[in-house]
This record gives sequence, structure tokens and C-alpha cells, in this order.
Amino acid sequence: MIFDGQSQYIFKPRNHQGAIVAVFKKIAELSKAVLNIKGNGEDGLVKALKLLKKNVKGRAAVFVVSDFSRFDDDVKKSIAALAANTSVYLVNVFDVLEDTAPKAGEYMAEDNGKRVVFDSSSKLFQKEYRNYFAEKRQLVRDFSRRFSCRYMDCLLYTSPSPRDRQKS
Repeated sequence: MIFDGQSQYIFKPRNHQGAIVAVFKKIAELSKAVLNIKGNGEDGLVKALKLLKKNVKGRAAVFVVSDFSRFDDDVKKSIAALAANTSVYLVNVFDVLEDTAPKAGEYMAEDNGKRVVFDSSSKLFQKEYRNYFAEKRQLVRDFSRRFSCRYMDCLLYTSPSPRDRQKS
């Protein structure tokens, strides 16, 4: 099942290559639209997990691909319920900026229309930044172990755009 925050697309298990190609085509088709969805994506994740639990027949392998930015009790309960009857793989997708603090300097960031300026020069900032994201990943990892889910990190590197490469 693919859930894009609004609609779900259910693919019946098939034992041929065309079935997986169909899933990947749908993922490719929806990817750009999903990136533009505003609002609380984890509410959508809970909804998708509950819907998936109702539709999964027998012993299945379920891959939950998320940034787990809001890993609250509802998400945990939904994953734990799904893990009781299926093999659950939690794929934690995160950006290189969540793994490594930006180089020393002053930066502006925006979240939901709120702008904040921060200075990443201090050693304390660098340490707290690194620890915050490491602890977030460890929380999901520990949950995975507790409920017999498999955990995977998926670190995304973004390459500079052609315009950015021309500037350097």
C-alpha cells in the first residue's frame, strides 16, 4: 500500500516483476505531489497504518518509510499493532543536514512561516545539534528492537543543482 497523505493505493501481492514495477511507478508518480502536502503528515501515517492493518492478509512484509519527525504514541501504537502479525521494516529517511550540523556561521531557517536565525559556530551548538538528531534516531531504533521490527537508516545526500555548481 502507498499512502500519499490523502489517498491510498493498494497493490495485491503478485509473484512477478511487473507487480513491483507497478509499485515503483506509482511511487515515482506521487513523489512530487507528496512533497507539497502541508499539515500533519503523521496523522496520515497513523491512518495509513490502521488501513494497512485491516488489509494485510497473512504474514506480510511491511516497509514504513518515513522521517519519523512526529514519532508520538499514536504512531507507536499503530506500528506495534501492525508488527504483531507482520514483519515490519522501519526505514528512517533523513537528510545530511540532520546528520551533520552546518558549517560554522549564521543561518536563517523557516518552519511553517516562522523564521529563526541561528549561529552554528559554538562547540556547544555543534554538540547539541548532533545529539538531538542522534537521539531521535535512537528512539526509533529502540522502539524497533522492542517490537521486533527491523530498522534501517536512509541518509539522503542532495547534490548541488547545476546552477549551484556554476557558482563554484
